[in-house]
Order: sequence, then structure tokens, then C-alpha cells
Amino acid sequence: MARFFSYLTAIVNKNAYTARLFNYIMNNPLYRGVAVLGSGTAVAQLISIVTAPIITRLYTPSDMGVLAVYSSVLAIVGIGATLSYELAYALPRDNEDAINLFGLSLMLLCITTTVLALILLFGRRLLMNIFDLGALEQYIWFLLIGFFGRGLYTTLNYWAVRQRDYGRITYTKINQGIGGSVCKILLGIFSFGPIGLIIGQIVSGRRDHHPCPCDVEEGEGAFQGHIVEPDVERCKGVQEFSSVQFSGLYCEHPVAAAPAPHAACAL
Repeated sequence: MARFFSYLTAIVNKNAYTARLFNYIMNNPLYRGVAVLGSGTAVAQLISIVTAPIITRLYTPSDMGVLAVYSSVLAIVGIGATLSYELAYALPRDNEDAINLFGLSLMLLCITTTVLALILLFGRRLLMNIFDLGALEQYIWFLLIGFFGRGLYTTLNYWAVRQRDYGRITYTKINQGIGGSVCKILLGIFSFGPIGLIIGQIVSGRRDHHPCPCDVEEGEGAFQGHIVEPDVERCKGVQEFSSVQFSGLYCEHPVAAAPAPHAACAL
């Protein structure tokens, strides 16, 4: 990212007006953060646009349909991965309180992932019959991987926002775009079919084929080490009892935030 911005600065400084505007943005913490996040999203989207013609020729419409069903189901069930407690990261003034809220989100993610695993293990036949999910019968366990990855990435992403670590978020988005596209292309060349698209989506953390309004650039790319490893040390400061107390203190977030995305997806 540093190299990218050095190139951008050199181009912008060639014009006096754009140089003045660029310096104003870079000297304002809010505008600088927006610019960094926006540039990462733009680069990631550009990668998707460039590679889309290749990917669409490697996979059949049926493969794309399976991915659309997978994305839709994951978008709905994935909302409850952490019960939206990550939205409260910005509220505590004390960083120790925020760390315990971070730990609460991780604990809830483990609990909800375990519950989903039990549901898939003992009730997947019933669910597939009720919701007509026969297209996902061979790929149902990828939902569990995507569910955990989405929740973990969301938790770490909001924590990075609290820390104002916008460069790390941007770096992650760009790596997700590259990794997901390369994975889809390589697996498509070897005729992996829908599995290639699903694995590529898990790597990229994107829902390019999903039309749901709750579509966000979060999710399954959480397994990339450059965003996981720096947060491992923070988990050592988590106090289990304090984290449980925070679940009641900030309980309005899951109550208020959870229904809206589900309603949006239903529409």
C-alpha cells in the first residue's frame, strides 16, 4: 500500500490544484481513512471486473446458480454469527473494555458455529426439504466454513476500524480480490465446477453473484494471516467474566441490528 500511495502522490502532485486537494485529504484523519478504504475497495472491484470474463468462460450457468444459492443462504445465516456485538466496538472509551467485547464476539462465534454444525449434522435433510436446497446437498458443509470465516473476518474488520488501522483493512481487501480471483481461475481450469467458485468466494470474502441488499465486503477471507496474526496477542487480555457482563450491557445491538438485514434479504 505504501508503494501504491507513493505512485499516486507522484501523479497527483503534477497538478497544483489536485496536489492541494490531495494534501488536504491526507492531512485530515477522517478523509484520509475514507480515501484509504475507498482505494482498497476500488482496486478489489477492478480485479473482479478484469477477471470476470475469464471466470464466466470457465464455469457453466449451472455452476453460477449453485454459487448464488450458497451466497444467499450464507448471507442470511451468517448475520447471526456474532449477534452483531462487533457493532459496539466503538462505544467503550477504555480499550480494555473494548478488548473484552472483542472476546465476547469470538466466544459467540464459536458457540453459533457449533450450533450450526449440529444443525447441519442432524437436521440437514429436513432443512433441504423445507427450503428446497437440493442444489447445495453436495456442498452443505462449505456453509459451516463460510459461516465461521464470515464471522471471524467481520469481528477482526470492526476491531481494525476501532484501531483506525485502515491500511490493514485495505491491504486485506486487495489480497482477497487477488486470491479469490486466482483461486477461481485455477480451479476452473481443472474443472472443479461449483466447488471452485465456492472455494474462491471463501478466499475472497465477496458475494459478486449475490443480489441481496445486505451484501457487504466482509466474510470468509478471514483466514488470511496478515489480518489474523496481529490480533492474536489482544485475545490474551480477554477476561471471560467481563465479556459475559458486556453481553448484557450491549444487548441492544443484537436486538436492534439483527432483524434489519434479515428483512432486507427477504425483500
